[in-house]
Amino acid sequence: MKKLEQNKNGLMNILQKRLRELLKVLKKSLAAKINKKAAHLERRFFCSLDRLSTKTILENK
Repeated sequence: MKKLEQNKNGLMNILQKRLRELLKVLKKSLAAKINKKAAHLERRFFCSLDRLSTKTILENK
């Protein structure tokens, strides 16, 4: 019975370790996706701003 409890505890420790590793990977992946999306939105914002500035300049001529 004691051996069974030790095996159970060992398996739980392994599972917890693997889950922590998986969580780290998922966090990195999510951070990368968020950064990629933020960069995309930033580019779109500045392109829109440039178009608006160009349009305003042309209208004021």
